Amino acid sequence: KRCISRPEWSILGQLWQEFALTILEFVHFAARAFPGSEDPLEVAWEQCFEGQDRVPWKKWQNELKRKLSFFGEQANVVLFRCASRSSGYVNKADFLAFRDFLDERYKDEFMALT
Repeated sequence: KRCISRPEWSILGQLWQEFALTILEFVHFAARAFPGSEDPLEVAWEQCFEGQDRVPWKKWQNELKRKLSFFGEQANVVLFRCASRSSGYVNKADFLAFRDFLDERYKDEFMALT
């Protein structure tokens, strides 16, 4: 039986921070894309996927580029997180769970860790 060493655990922590920062950047992109919206993630989803509850990975990537003009690598990280439990699809409910990243308190707490 092998345990994770402190240096390995530290690397996992850094990886998680990068992952969280990437999601934060994507969520703030959505907020900038739909200024004044109370729920920019909901608006972004509806803009791209018009009432669907889940979409295939490829469609996710294509529609972000085509309809939101979002070309960042963050889409792949967000895709990984949303699709990790749904075998090949991005779920709206998982996507909307990123609303927490719009909370300024979360942003302040995260930035204090980096």
